[in-house]
Amino acid sequence: MPENFLEILNTVQYLLYHYVLPIFIALGTVGNILNLIVFLQPYLRKNPCSIYVLAYTIASICWIDFIALTASFSVGFSFDFSLQSPISCRIRTYIVYVTINLLPAFLILTAFNRMCVSSKRSIIRQYSTMKMAAYSICGVTLFWLLFNIPALIYTNVAQLPTGQSICTPLPDNFFNKFIFIFFAVSYGLLPPIILIILGSITLTNLIRTLNTVLPITELCQYRPNKKEQQLMIMVLIQICVTVLSQFPSSAFQVYAVVTRDDEKSYERLIVELFVYNLLVFILFLPPCLSFYVYFTTAKTFRNELKHLIRTLRCF
Repeated sequence: MPENFLEILNTVQYLLYHYVLPIFIALGTVGNILNLIVFLQPYLRKNPCSIYVLAYTIASICWIDFIALTASFSVGFSFDFSLQSPISCRIRTYIVYVTINLLPAFLILTAFNRMCVSSKRSIIRQYSTMKMAAYSICGVTLFWLLFNIPALIYTNVAQLPTGQSICTPLPDNFFNKFIFIFFAVSYGLLPPIILIILGSITLTNLIRTLNTVLPITELCQYRPNKKEQQLMIMVLIQICVTVLSQFPSSAFQVYAVVTRDDEKSYERLIVELFVYNLLVFILFLPPCLSFYVYFTTAKTFRNELKHLIRTLRCF
């Protein structure tokens, strides 16, 4: 493989993390702070969907302002927080594992809520409650916080054959073998599949609702109001953005599992590292873009933001 090709890969990787990612971090931080403010407004905060979106937003802020920021410093500025000590390695790995599982989990809960609201069956709509939102968010958060505790124990700094040091699960232990395969399934495969299923059901219900003209004798039949419909569209677009950004990473996770025991040349390792960093960069985008997705797709969200701005102008 030509040496200049490897140099090009390193240059592209450097430019993405040194210049492009910090811009997305800034936009994502501002956007998610605005998400918090808007969804905490009285008109929206009483809606169960808003509670799920708030949980997703908080996880997004952690993902952007810690994980993405430290990744930018590592690849773009040659300062890796996780390599400073075994403790920093374990803390960052733990936060990565928890956050990267909470993000799709909260989005799945949001999608499930929208599916319930869009259903004609009242027994299914009963799952869309504030109490259900609080219990499910607390349960999912507690599960991933406890599940990933081994990352605080079985993780350390190791050196690759390329000479680069990385923070990784310790070799030759059960956690290393388990998390490698489990991560490919729990983050790489299951979330996109579940999101596609829930999104498809919600979209089908929404289209049926929009295309159905109820006769006078059936006006009592349930139909989601305009706010609920806009929240459905907003969540569906966010699902599309997330799934599209996650599919390449999912394919790479499967590839990594299949080729884990292969003997790899220096050049192949460099290319794989570049692909990995490129796909991680793409994974940072959905949380960074959530505010802009909500703003462009939901009139309710825009109206609340405009009302907030007008209120601030009065002070």
